[in-house]
Amino acid sequence: DIRSPVDGIVNTLDVNTLGAFVQPGAVVAGIVPTSETLLVEARVSPRDVAFIQPNQEALIKVTAYDFSIFGGIEGKVSNITADSLVDQKTGEPYYQVRVATEKSTLTRNGKTYSIIPGMICSVDIKTGRKTILNYLLKPINKARQEAMSER
Repeated sequence: DIRSPVDGIVNTLDVNTLGAFVQPGAVVAGIVPTSETLLVEARVSPRDVAFIQPNQEALIKVTAYDFSIFGGIEGKVSNITADSLVDQKTGEPYYQVRVATEKSTLTRNGKTYSIIPGMICSVDIKTGRKTILNYLLKPINKARQEAMSER
């Protein structure tokens, strides 16, 4: 017998030979859970990862659904990789951040829209707040600090 630890949909099949022998505990298939909780994986630049911590609030925007119409899904950072990874295509380093949600659907006008595994999302992680005045004065403050320093 083959049993999955969670209810879900088979996403990848790692063993596809009829009658093949598999070691105990080996991965046979990848399962995407069908529970209400959604787990989104995001790539974060090494220059930004210092500002991200577990349990930080995040907003997930599913690109298949227009954010201005459907909105997004609230979530929280659940995990950050301990070390950077490298994108095989671009060679750029990144940290993998996982964001967990309480729901896996969007609702508009009483109709529910499902989030299907593999959909592309963008994730906004809330790292702090800035007033418009702080944002506008940042270049001036930076120039002032540099002007007062000496080599």
